[in-house]
Amino acid sequence: MADFDQRLLDLERRLESVERSVEDRNAGAPAPPIPGRYESSVDDVKHKEDAKRVVTPPPLPFRKKESETWQWLGERWIPALGVLLLLFSAGWFLRYAFTSLWMTPLLRIVGSGIGSAVLAVIGCWLLQRRRVAGQLLTALGALGLLLTTYTAHSYYGMIGGFSAFAAMVVIVGVTFGIALVYRAQGVAILAGIGAVVIPSLVAINSTPSFLVNYILMIDVALVLMAVARHWGWLLVVAWLGTMRYNGALLPLPEWQAYSLAAAYYAIFFVGSACGILYSASRWRGQASLGILLSAVMLYVWLEELVPERAHSLVLIAAAGWTLVPASLLQVWTKEWTERRQLAAWVLGLTAIAFVSTAVIKEFSGATEVRVLFLEALALVAIAKYLFREPAVMRWTSLCFLVPVVMTLSMPWLTARPFDATFITLCVAAATLGAVALMHAWNLGDAKEGSGAHFLLTLISVGFAMYAAVIIWDATHHYIGSREGAIAAALITYTGAGVGLMFLGVTQGISRWRAGGILILVAVLARLLLVDVWVMAPVTRMITFAVVGALLVATVFFERGRTSTK
Repeated sequence: MADFDQRLLDLERRLESVERSVEDRNAGAPAPPIPGRYESSVDDVKHKEDAKRVVTPPPLPFRKKESETWQWLGERWIPALGVLLLLFSAGWFLRYAFTSLWMTPLLRIVGSGIGSAVLAVIGCWLLQRRRVAGQLLTALGALGLLLTTYTAHSYYGMIGGFSAFAAMVVIVGVTFGIALVYRAQGVAILAGIGAVVIPSLVAINSTPSFLVNYILMIDVALVLMAVARHWGWLLVVAWLGTMRYNGALLPLPEWQAYSLAAAYYAIFFVGSACGILYSASRWRGQASLGILLSAVMLYVWLEELVPERAHSLVLIAAAGWTLVPASLLQVWTKEWTERRQLAAWVLGLTAIAFVSTAVIKEFSGATEVRVLFLEALALVAIAKYLFREPAVMRWTSLCFLVPVVMTLSMPWLTARPFDATFITLCVAAATLGAVALMHAWNLGDAKEGSGAHFLLTLISVGFAMYAAVIIWDATHHYIGSREGAIAAALITYTGAGVGLMFLGVTQGISRWRAGGILILVAVLARLLLVDVWVMAPVTRMITFAVVGALLVATVFFERGRTSTK
């Protein structure tokens, strides 16, 4: 208790000393001046009133937000695929000229080489402006030069094996240089594939040691480029090429085979580890895949060299391969963008459609069920992706499907001009066309998310579908050619898609643009998956040329849109 009293007394003394020090400090400081009365002038009052006002900036001009997927398709892939169709048409024309003996073998080789070189030069010129089209043309030009050299050696015997091998190595080296200068990964991948397949294309008297050393040098070059430019897929190309020639190790002595296998494994392991440790995070999944592939490659080699270890090594390799899908899935889902969502929808619906229609066809024997089921799934995918408001989506789907349901049971492709089916199709097309025009006329300033543009897109697609069927029926009846009717319908489809895309770009309405791109994608799918196998050479050549020219013309739409922004 005495201790507590002593502490309390000390605290009181400290408090008194603090109070005295504060009083001494205040006594020495000068007193503040007494504020006088201030008369505000007219200018001061006006300044205060202006300061109180809230200055609101003028509203920014409204700019429609376009979908990333449609911009990606319209600006890059539609014109690039048009160029691809034109190249196919040119190739078929050359083949037709060759089979018709219009040119001698020497003129064929010289013309093919000059054309491929010009194509590669144009691709290099485009690499700084349009990356996808430039890489595509450069890769096709390099591929054309390789095939020209192969044809001159294997088919016509104009050059020997060593000369053809040296020419192909030079072509691949120049292609690698272009890829490194312009940072074109697609061109580098094609050059890597070309470098790997050269020994299979050219018949040279090479020993296993020469082949193994050649592949070893190619692997070193590919791994160095993969690490320097963060191109992980070059590791996969090198691995696949090495697996192609792993049998060349078997005739070698045991110590040499083991040394080369260890060297290959070290190259892939070091390159992949550098990719994981020092490269961007986006490339680490591919580098991890490279390590797994290198491990599997070593296991397969050891299995061939030492057969008694086969069972355990196969089990270890299988365990390693179970990690590959996980690595790929990590890379795939890392940035789940709008484009990948669309790709997942398309792949999933296509798989479901083919499996379901195969089952239906097996049990019912109906051949037209497949087409109807695929079209229904396509409509569902379009509605699911383009529009996300369930209530409006149901009504717009009903409005669009009414004429389609009314004509589903009719034989569309066997109608003749002015019979009952043909007239019904014409009425349905005219109805959809009139509704589309009225809808576009009354659209006004409707907002992008109100459903008006989506409904107009569906109606326009329906009108294009009916118009194509009508033209196909009329052409098939009057000219009696199924291929001519298909070509006319596809060209009509392409014209409708290009026109709708042009209106969407010029008017700034992304739904119209998306509808046009969907029509063009349908035409490309039909051409590349169906008609390329059944058309006659002349009809196929003309159809691909016209459709490709129309697709290439869309690049001017996109250029005009970007210049007006």
